[in-house]
Amino acid sequence: MLTKSLPINVVLDLFGLLFVVWIGVRAHVRKLVSAQSEALKKLEDINQDFPDLLRKPIAFSKTFQTSVTSKAKFDKFDFDDYANECITLEKHNFEKVFLDLGQRKTNYNAYLAKYEKLISTELGKAGSEKIAQDRFNKVEQQLFKKEETKRAAK
Repeated sequence: MLTKSLPINVVLDLFGLLFVVWIGVRAHVRKLVSAQSEALKKLEDINQDFPDLLRKPIAFSKTFQTSVTSKAKFDKFDFDDYANECITLEKHNFEKVFLDLGQRKTNYNAYLAKYEKLISTELGKAGSEKIAQDRFNKVEQQLFKKEETKRAAK
């Protein structure tokens, strides 16, 4: 008995259609979860409360003017005195950098405390009538991770 198979272009069209439907359903579920998740809304609020964590730290650079022209002068050069002199002359810049880093660390610790509290109290608690609870929680965690990663990349 001979069986007749579908032409390859029909099979590819069916797979393409199924893929487009799958992408559409997935996007719709993500949109519903984004709209109904309290954890995601609170994460956005926390991220907006700490905008200074997004800026780059103060860059400190120093151009050193002193140089030596021979190996013998290099061997005799007093690096400790030169380093002390550079630090003394640039003391205010070092202080500014260290103060900025200290403030950033304090802000980050406050952000981290709010973030961890949010994870323990809100993540996985919301739900939707249109989506099964386990699916809602899975998508919510994916979106939460995506938002977290997006923030870290900035």
